[in-house]
Amino acid sequence: MEEINVATEHVGAIWALGVSPSRTMIATGGRDTILRLWSVNQEGVTLTSALTGHKGDILDVVWSITDFVLSSSADGSVRLWHTTRDECLTSFKHPAGVTSADIHPVNDQFVVTACMDGIVRLMDVAEQKTVARVALGSTHPSMVRFSPDGRKIVVGTVIGHVKVYDATDLRYLTGWTKRHPGRVTGLSFIDSGTLMVTTNDSRLRMFALDTLVCTRKYLGHTADQLPMRCGTNTDGTVIGCGGDDGSVYLWPRNPEYTPTLNPIFTRFRRDHSKSFMVTRPGKAPVVNVALFGPSTMENIMVVTADADGTLRAMGRGTVTM
Repeated sequence: MEEINVATEHVGAIWALGVSPSRTMIATGGRDTILRLWSVNQEGVTLTSALTGHKGDILDVVWSITDFVLSSSADGSVRLWHTTRDECLTSFKHPAGVTSADIHPVNDQFVVTACMDGIVRLMDVAEQKTVARVALGSTHPSMVRFSPDGRKIVVGTVIGHVKVYDATDLRYLTGWTKRHPGRVTGLSFIDSGTLMVTTNDSRLRMFALDTLVCTRKYLGHTADQLPMRCGTNTDGTVIGCGGDDGSVYLWPRNPEYTPTLNPIFTRFRRDHSKSFMVTRPGKAPVVNVALFGPSTMENIMVVTADADGTLRAMGRGTVTM
């Protein structure tokens, strides 16, 4: 996989990278508190806007279907932007840092936020008010996402819990607890019923959203230092994530490997995938986020955001596994 281009506008770690629904733009934010918008094509990434307003690290960035961008920050604010405007449209102040936020995928009048005060809030943008809230007790949320149909809200916590709530009133539906405590660092959806969970125990886990049963683990990378988040290509056939060693790891969603020996001797498990490809994009100590940009059958692109503030686009080659 070749390096297409490199951008070094960020100063310090890039904690968040969000891809637009059209996969033609990305938004990035991190330690330097500046939200940056980039165009993405087969020639790489190009900076289009640098938006200021946050006073603390930007921890999460997401897009709406109508090109609104929502950024959450350690300064306790969630800010709403649009690609056609250079200033913040509105902001929501919280009593503590906001680790994550998301925009409703169908009706972008609603947003959900995860705050370090231990409360998840469902908010009405037009009315500027909190519609529902739920307190997580002795822990606080690290990630939050709407399901693709907008009917559920998934919350990850700093001690490894994954909780699913109704998106209208935050009524608890189901949950999952990791055997050993560890932070949930990323939540994403491959399709309407499949949830990917990234944790800082060097595991990617695939869940059926309805039952929250773990159907597969992806292994091979080391990610226990900083908040890694995974991504998938356009059709969801390839999964990617960064590692503490500065590499990007790519797994096929459905590995076809079958051992030639009896699994009782090899300890082979079909629900544990170790079939991966590794590429090291540069000299960065850690890859914080690895998400896929535009891809076709002939060309797949990977965009990575590093702990040293470097944004890289790599591609020009079909990924085969």
